[in-house]
Amino acid sequence: MAAKSLKELLSKYLPEDGIEQILLAGTVTKTQVDKERRILEVRADFPFLVDKDTIYAMEEQVAQVYQLSHFKLLPHYPAELFSEAYIPQLLRETERIGVVARGFFSSYRHTLTEDTLTLTLPFDEHGVGLLEDGKTPSVIEGILMSEFSLRRKVILERDPYYEPRMSESYREKMELLDRQIRAAEKEYDEAARGHREETVAAVEEEKLPRLASIFGESGVTRLDERRIQIGSSVFNIGEPEVLLGVKFAMDPVPIASITRPLRNITFVGEIFNFTKEANRAGDKINVSFGLFDGNASIYVKHYGMPPEDAGEVAGKLKNGMAVAVHGYLKTERNDDELYMSYTDVAAISREVRTDRAEKKRVELHLHTNMSNMDALIPPDVAVKTAKKWGHPAVAITDHGNVQGFPEAMIASEKNDMKVIYGLEAYFVNDTASAVYGSYEGGFSDEFIVFDLETTGLSAANCKITEIGAVKIRDGEVLERYNTFVNPQCPIPEEITKLTSITDEMVADARTIEE
Repeated sequence: MAAKSLKELLSKYLPEDGIEQILLAGTVTKTQVDKERRILEVRADFPFLVDKDTIYAMEEQVAQVYQLSHFKLLPHYPAELFSEAYIPQLLRETERIGVVARGFFSSYRHTLTEDTLTLTLPFDEHGVGLLEDGKTPSVIEGILMSEFSLRRKVILERDPYYEPRMSESYREKMELLDRQIRAAEKEYDEAARGHREETVAAVEEEKLPRLASIFGESGVTRLDERRIQIGSSVFNIGEPEVLLGVKFAMDPVPIASITRPLRNITFVGEIFNFTKEANRAGDKINVSFGLFDGNASIYVKHYGMPPEDAGEVAGKLKNGMAVAVHGYLKTERNDDELYMSYTDVAAISREVRTDRAEKKRVELHLHTNMSNMDALIPPDVAVKTAKKWGHPAVAITDHGNVQGFPEAMIASEKNDMKVIYGLEAYFVNDTASAVYGSYEGGFSDEFIVFDLETTGLSAANCKITEIGAVKIRDGEVLERYNTFVNPQCPIPEEITKLTSITDEMVADARTIEE
């Protein structure tokens, strides 16, 4: 089937002549739709360059015509159309995407080679560093890849000779920014030299919400020379093993005490949800993991790593490890959420809870993660923990189900542990009918059992993505049926993780009507 033009795709959009020619010239290569949130994203090939202001105006007008909450047009041009003349347009898009970059490119010089785009800016190293912390070079590289399929390394550098040509008002603005950065760095350096308590106390004028915690504003309790306690966790920091970076002072602060960006901060905790994934350009890797210190948690992130460095990190950091992380706190570009950017990581140990009672008890009432909204521990972990504590047996008593039994049974056999199988049962009013309708047959009759996968958890609003069914008679499976269904909308990332069904898997499937 021939590719559609933008004009055909957006047939209800009737712009003036100039824009109509752009619509006719644009060939649609990909569309992504979120019907629930009314979002449309279109990627299109153009044989000529289109001014950014024109594209932004088109996006606004299309969103109004189709009553969308957001419409994004992603243009793609032949690589040979990119030249120095397009750099102002490139930076226009950069300022739109990268919040940190806004207002920084009103004055600059550039050098363009086959491999590199160097932007020379009228700031000192602190101002340029602010742009680099905001990942501005990666943003520009990503736009170049998206619009021209070109890989160019982007370098930002300061121009010490550019200052005399700045206007007085602009110079005053930059001097004010520079003073603020220097004052912040001085405050950070003082914290690193042992004034962290004063720094944290000074955070009473909160600009960001305090991080959520279990025990409130729990501090660090030093149990002895080697051990500290935060919330419910006890960590041994006496012999840290450097995994990444260099050795650093073991002076951790509780995660829950932090309310604003700071430097030279050390947290301790257990790693969870470790991920590494390619960036937008596909040439660098973003690494992130959660850190829980027994009271509160925070995400630790490192953007734009070379693949070999990311591989080294993934080889050393695993979920469940206890570590000390040293670095600085920043806020995400698109919101006020704090995260840590690490410079150094050391392995430490966490003391595991033990049962010191001389006479061990048997837990007769225990829920697992099979009891919805009531427990987190998996059945096999419960069995292993009871064994480790020296308990002679453990009972599994989930709410109204026995789904934890298989895992508990396998764990009991592997660990030579007795499991008492039970459940919390529910009384049913036997005067009320649980099944509606009339039927006089028996369980040996023929019937169909089916299962559906959907794009979410709402039976009213979510779309079906898979149907599975079996036909049964007299306890025997007669036939099986399985098919993917095209929901005609993107499958959310969290649902893909839950069901393992991707957009690609359902792209060629029939719709639910078929």
